[in-house]
Amino acid sequence: MGAVTLIVINTLLYGFVTWLPTFFVQQGLSIARSFRYSLVMALGAPIGSAIGAFTADFWGRKPTIVGASLFTILIGSFYPFVKQPAILMIVGFR
Repeated sequence: MGAVTLIVINTLLYGFVTWLPTFFVQQGLSIARSFRYSLVMALGAPIGSAIGAFTADFWGRKPTIVGASLFTILIGSFYPFVKQPAILMIVGFR
């Protein structure tokens, strides 16, 4: 079950990151700027993984997973409504 969940999550994330520059171009950004924003957001993944590993060691796995999931739901609910590219990049970096 864990392997299937990991495969699904990674597939969805890869699809989202691959699609993101198209979304930025449709919002009026140049190709170069859209790839720059996507790169910054993609760099958030290893940083987030490191933060998750350290907090899991400190607080335990279950509170870290629940807290990160709730935080992602909260931030992700604002994501479609953000119009400013800089704020979008910050929200996407989470």
